[in-house]
Amino acid sequence: MFEGGKNEVIVGRGAAQEFAGLDVGSTIKIGRYQWPVVGMFSSNGGISESEIWTDAKVLQDAYNRGDSFQAVYAKLDSPGAFQGFKDSLTSNPQLSVKVLRQSEYYAAQSETVTLLITTLGFLIAFLMALGAAFGALNTMYSAVSARTRRLQPCGRSVSAAGP
Repeated sequence: MFEGGKNEVIVGRGAAQEFAGLDVGSTIKIGRYQWPVVGMFSSNGGISESEIWTDAKVLQDAYNRGDSFQAVYAKLDSPGAFQGFKDSLTSNPQLSVKVLRQSEYYAAQSETVTLLITTLGFLIAFLMALGAAFGALNTMYSAVSARTRRLQPCGRSVSAAGP
């Protein structure tokens, strides 16, 4: 575990496997400082294994962020405790927070990408359907054109009055 008040980090097992230089004993550059990797953690394959953790106050000072936080994770005793937790935070006028379940947070994060993929998918499907329709029309026209009997002049004149 990192020590509070020091430029030390611990890394998730997933991050260490994915990125070079995150082994215990190595250092990484964050902001203007070098931070030694002093530990590694796992969360049974959870999403937090892709993260790097350190003392929040030290990191805020490194980036001149004051006392602001972008995200805070809390593990509650039970799923039923969420509403009470949310109400206690949102009713505090000193806090400007948006309280979400982790599943809601990740759903909101993926909403833009999902919309982009869906829109592009429908556009490509429409263009392919349009191309298929023109291909079918062209094939039908060619088939009808090949079967049309052409009248050839035979060199005799035909009168309407008869013989």
